[in-house]
Amino acid sequence: MTAFIIGILILLMSCTITFSGVFIILLVRDYINDGRPEDLLFAFLVLLAGYILTGLEGAAIYKKQGKGGFIETFVAYLKLIRYFPKALLYIVWYGGGLFLLILTFYCLKESGRELGVYFAVTVLWAVLTYFGHKALRKIVLGNIDPDSIEWPNSYYEKDIRTIVAAVEKCDTNGTFSVKSKKGEAYCADVLCTAFYDEEKGELMPAKGYLHWFVRNQTYDNCGKIKGFTENGLYRVRVREQMKKNTDGKEEHQGFWLEKIVDKKVQCPELQAYVDEYNKPIIVKDEFFGELEYDKTEERFEGEMKLGEDSITVYIYVENEPEKWGEYIKNVAKCVGDISELDNKCRRYASQNIDEVFDEDSNELSKQEIYDALSLICLDVYETEIIAVYGSDKLFGSPEIRVSYDKEKGPYECYMEC
Repeated sequence: MTAFIIGILILLMSCTITFSGVFIILLVRDYINDGRPEDLLFAFLVLLAGYILTGLEGAAIYKKQGKGGFIETFVAYLKLIRYFPKALLYIVWYGGGLFLLILTFYCLKESGRELGVYFAVTVLWAVLTYFGHKALRKIVLGNIDPDSIEWPNSYYEKDIRTIVAAVEKCDTNGTFSVKSKKGEAYCADVLCTAFYDEEKGELMPAKGYLHWFVRNQTYDNCGKIKGFTENGLYRVRVREQMKKNTDGKEEHQGFWLEKIVDKKVQCPELQAYVDEYNKPIIVKDEFFGELEYDKTEERFEGEMKLGEDSITVYIYVENEPEKWGEYIKNVAKCVGDISELDNKCRRYASQNIDEVFDEDSNELSKQEIYDALSLICLDVYETEIIAVYGSDKLFGSPEIRVSYDKEKGPYECYMEC
């Protein structure tokens, strides 16, 4: 019965979309032929009614499928209308370009005198689209005044400064939500190794972020949209973010980025610091062998032998060289015999993960899971070790992570597909 009702609702939704579209096209045609403004008004009302009816039908389908409540789903659907201006911008821009392209081909076929004009305009549109895509994305994302953002116990200096930033990671993983006085806002940023104030001749040798705020969430290319094309030195205009501590003292928190002034800047003082910072740090240990420290991830990376296989080892520790020797010795004791650790973790994973299938969708037994798993790497922290396993024999090639303690042995595991 449920499947029948869902089928009826899908049919109703299809009819709503089809008839709304047909009526809108007819009304727009009448407006073009007769020039009556009421035709456009009726077209808008039909569009609105179709949008609401489609939302009601979609919410009913979701409720019948058990994916959510009727009211919550309907309200969430109605909120999608806030993306209409953005969609309209894309439709006008790309739709207009497609229309020009069709006119060009038509004139080419008819050998009309307008061919040259349409062809030139189409080429201009293509060039603007190629070079103006970032600008179009900027318009869509928007930009928000930092004074409207509510950070706890912090504020922005009023003066705008020009500094040089050594960008270490020009494209971050996306935006995150922040509290704003003017509705929703999202923060995007790029990671920097250090900064240099050319006016004061002052080097600021501390990692930090250049950040800015946008109206819409995005998951990639944040830095590229803003204008960061590669890692390196950039001259930027910023406002410094300061934090007030409980003792009344203030400390630096970061910089809000107004705009990029220059790329590939020459700044010998900052470049010398970056070159020194990026020199590889190698530590040799009796247990782990040669380890290389990654300052960005704040971890050592090395390899250990497990039979004939090489296992990658990541040792997470803060950038405090004076503590490294003792820390590495302690984690070596926690790891102990890697063969014993591997055997215990594989056995624990095979006994505590259910419904594991092979590539042919056959469910595997506990022993088959145990035999299929192979150790990929160890993530070693101060208080725990995570053994990461993988297998090409399992469906979807998942990663299985097992938490391990020297005293307790393995105590938790989960699978990531």
